[in-house]
Amino acid sequence: MNLENSGLPIVGFRSWRIWGTLIENTPGIVGANLQSWPNKNFIGAKCEEKTCADIPRRPYYREDHITPHEKCKCGIYAFHELEELIAMETEGLNNGDRVCGAVIGWGKTVIHQKGFRVANATIIALSAAIKLTPKDAERLNRLSPLLGVPIIKPQFLEAYASEFGNTYQTLPKKV
Repeated sequence: MNLENSGLPIVGFRSWRIWGTLIENTPGIVGANLQSWPNKNFIGAKCEEKTCADIPRRPYYREDHITPHEKCKCGIYAFHELEELIAMETEGLNNGDRVCGAVIGWGKTVIHQKGFRVANATIIALSAAIKLTPKDAERLNRLSPLLGVPIIKPQFLEAYASEFGNTYQTLPKKV
């Protein structure tokens, strides 16, 4: 389903890999395709053959298009529900250097069964809802002010995120 430019922000949950050293005082985060999430805390999706072709399961859509495209795998990914994200992370993908959080997405949106892809997103909160090493917990504490977002306890993350918008399941339905 495509909510093209609905104007409604959509809340979702995703994880990032923490990178950087504490000595340099420059922690940061990267997404699944190793694209750096900027410390200015806004990212606009762009479709690049290298980025999209490296993600298995869906072929890269080779015609010029607006991101995200239904036939491509481009866009900024997020889960509808925090529990879906945590389930994925606990199935073996998490090696202790990941952090999760809530995002708001807007612009062109492609809805999937467990999540969505959007044209634009910003982080609204970080959380240690996934197992973190002590080193990464310290990185998370340094990352929060760089991104200008709070660290929210896992049990409160969904409630906090709901103050900024709705998940796809709770978006107002057109009458």
